[in-house]
Amino acid sequence: ILLAPIIAGWQAGMLRLPTELDTDLGAGAGQLRDEIAEATGQEIPVAVAGLALSLWSWLHGMVSLEVFGQLTWIYPDGAEPLFDAALRAQLAAVGLHPSGGS
Repeated sequence: ILLAPIIAGWQAGMLRLPTELDTDLGAGAGQLRDEIAEATGQEIPVAVAGLALSLWSWLHGMVSLEVFGQLTWIYPDGAEPLFDAALRAQLAAVGLHPSGGS
């Protein structure tokens, strides 16, 4: 689910890729790119694969904070406003702009 908009954004030329993702991903980056190609049928640059992993890691962290109650001190009724704003900020930072909402 997360890969599709990242790949589509890259294909449309909308994706902003930090230069660090071209050079600093280490040896596993090629394997990651190959795994994504096998799973999706899409050949993508290493930097796009790295960005996908980075965004997934960020999202996983946000969900983990919520699941383990680490946000209840500031969001006792649920952290949906935080998730919405933070996700929009992450997407905008890489050139993807979610539709709908505020």
